[in-house]
Amino acid sequence: MPNLVIVIGMHRSGSSALMRALSYLGVELGEELLEARPDNPRGFWEDKELLAINELLLQASGLRWDSCQHPKVDVFRPEVRRLWERAIESFRGKLSCGDSFGMKDPRMIRLLEFWHSVFQELGVSPSYVLSLRDPLSVAESLFRRNGFSQAKSFCLWLSHYLLPWGWYAPFLKVVVSYDQLMSQPGVELERVAGRLGLRVEPGVVERIKEEFLDPALRHACYSEERLRDQLSGFNFLYTVWEAFEDLAYGGQEEEAKAKIEKLSRGSFSLNELFGFVDQYEKLVEHLYNVLYSVPSEKHSQSTMDDELPKCVFKQLTKFYPKLSLLILKNKVSKLKSRNTKRD
Repeated sequence: MPNLVIVIGMHRSGSSALMRALSYLGVELGEELLEARPDNPRGFWEDKELLAINELLLQASGLRWDSCQHPKVDVFRPEVRRLWERAIESFRGKLSCGDSFGMKDPRMIRLLEFWHSVFQELGVSPSYVLSLRDPLSVAESLFRRNGFSQAKSFCLWLSHYLLPWGWYAPFLKVVVSYDQLMSQPGVELERVAGRLGLRVEPGVVERIKEEFLDPALRHACYSEERLRDQLSGFNFLYTVWEAFEDLAYGGQEEEAKAKIEKLSRGSFSLNELFGFVDQYEKLVEHLYNVLYSVPSEKHSQSTMDDELPKCVFKQLTKFYPKLSLLILKNKVSKLKSRNTKRD
């Protein structure tokens, strides 16, 4: 079996750039990869089958990719067991090619209990490469793409990096800062290659810089001073970020790991809070869908959606919850009235 290299991390953390860079170092990614999209024009470099299985696992847990709560995957449920067998059959074939095989999907870091049982059955041990980006930059990127609030993005950041720490820490080979990869790709790739037993061939760094490491695609980058200032109201989040940053920038790694271990042991009470965040999101989405399920007499459905996008509606419900509920009540009353007249 080959060396199994897996890039894990938060959405919008630079994991796609890191995965592609690893392919230049000889890591095989397979042929069935997710196509590029406008939000990631240089490609995701994700295996389609891996993505499909992870989506179904989250669905079986009653969650989505943007749910803050940590998934609970019951491997004894029939549908999960079928996914387990599907994963083994699929990746046994993929792992038979080359000396190093790479996988990447931001969903994976929260589903490692499932995947570790798959790897155990396949007789392979993963080598995790953690793609790290600061919480503010991730939040800004998610706001641009999905309209997420900063608070939700912070919860997602902690849910991806801190809560699963116990699962990936024993197999963690290296932590890579996205900002460092963009600014000093040669230094970072040499460090990564050394940890994974790979080799940086002559001219590879220049090719990587020329072909896909485009600084223009990095829309957010915060100085340490600004991060400290902006996250001053989120002291716990900043403490966690500092510890992970020490791992990425070559600080006292053992001390940083011990610190993260301690923080992670006390963090699972956060999962209950994250559950409330998810419930709020579902309530707002339900509210939005009810309000716009039937077009008004003066507006078409598309016009109404254009006037009040869902991300804006979420912010309105956040600041004016009573007004939103009143609007919902009036809308439901009108719908009932229309149905009565039709009958």
